[in-house]
Amino acid sequence: MDISGQPVQTNTSSFTDNVTLNFLINPSYQTGLAKKTPDNMLANKNEFKFYRKRVLALTKNLFKEDPPSQSIKKAHDEYVNVIIEYFKMTDKSEILQNEYDGNDFKKMDDDLPSSYDMSIEEANNVIMNNRVVTSTLDTFVNTKQIKIDKQMPPPKKKQINLHNRELKIKGLKKRIKKE
Repeated sequence: MDISGQPVQTNTSSFTDNVTLNFLINPSYQTGLAKKTPDNMLANKNEFKFYRKRVLALTKNLFKEDPPSQSIKKAHDEYVNVIIEYFKMTDKSEILQNEYDGNDFKKMDDDLPSSYDMSIEEANNVIMNNRVVTSTLDTFVNTKQIKIDKQMPPPKKKQINLHNRELKIKGLKKRIKKE
């Protein structure tokens, strides 16, 4: 009994109870809980199969008519919002990835000539970095060179049209017209 004198309804197979048990239970007791979890999941799968047609019919009706209760309307609205955000994210990523499909990133080796005609002496000079030092007045004077780098402009925010007609029907199966 709760404070108001009503009997307390416990539903051990509810999702919230399972999540609470999974995260707040002592690790030494989790082995016993893991054995019970598949039975709960099986009951949910059987209920899902049993109520599937009614759930789909109610979902279709929620788009057309008033909902049977406000809690169902809130849950449906949240579900629709999550799906819309998912579609927006997939469409954005697909549009951005399509911009890079035409770019072929080649290896640096492709830019090098195919054969080198260099003697061993030239190779040694390049590797050893032999310099010929000539004395000039510049070596005695301390000079500072200031290098001013041009700052690259910040990237511009891309405008992606998510209300394109093609995105509205993307991923849907085409209906076959009955005659």
